[in-house]
Amino acid sequence: MQEVGMFLVTSTSAPGKHKKAGFKCMLICQALKHERSPCKTFYDITGNRLVLQCACEGFLRLNHPANITIFTDSQYFINGWEQLSLWARSGWKRPGGRKIKNEELWRLIWEKSRPHTVKVIYEDMEKYKEINSLLLR
Repeated sequence: MQEVGMFLVTSTSAPGKHKKAGFKCMLICQALKHERSPCKTFYDITGNRLVLQCACEGFLRLNHPANITIFTDSQYFINGWEQLSLWARSGWKRPGGRKIKNEELWRLIWEKSRPHTVKVIYEDMEKYKEINSLLLR
């Protein structure tokens, strides 16, 4: 299987609602060399929802099974990824029957990640600042 690096770069990693925020998902692999998704801008969106949208964009662009390493600075994404199989097995509920926030995006990520081997790594996205500065233009 091909090795793919998926970089989830967002204009904000702060929680809470943002008037304007954007993301860019970068896929790096041998076949593509370096591929970037178009910048996407959202209005009145939370930072957590933004990173999930970014991950969905990346998974939707992958056509063949791959070994994927996701790089992100979102603790929300990292923590959610660790719980994903548990949520799927429990009918997309948290302990005590509470709903999962952003369930439709987590479900899409779960569905689209199934053919792949995926690991998630924390990466400080500050070094990608030049991309961040372009996100909101």
